[in-house]
Amino acid sequence: MWSHEDPVTLFGAEVNRKGWAELGPTFDWLATRFSECTSLAYEIIAAGAGGDLGYLVAIERITAVAHGSPATYELRATTVVRREEGVWRVVHRHGDRYQPG
Repeated sequence: MWSHEDPVTLFGAEVNRKGWAELGPTFDWLATRFSECTSLAYEIIAAGAGGDLGYLVAIERITAVAHGSPATYELRATTVVRREEGVWRVVHRHGDRYQPG
């Protein structure tokens, strides 16, 4: 799903990383902190694509076990994708806590 080619970046609610050498281990670490996802819903705010780039801006609503405890939370998330050899790959994601109102 994620590109292994630079540039590739993650600006997350938990961590900020760049390059696959940093992102790969980060995803392994995140997998130890989040589990048992029972619900994931996207409220798409905007999306588009042109040429070999595309983007998705959404509010993500998630129910899972986070840091060992059941949790429901919302994130504002922007995802950028790039077409690489005919396959769309994530090259950037920015996510942070969403506080409506």
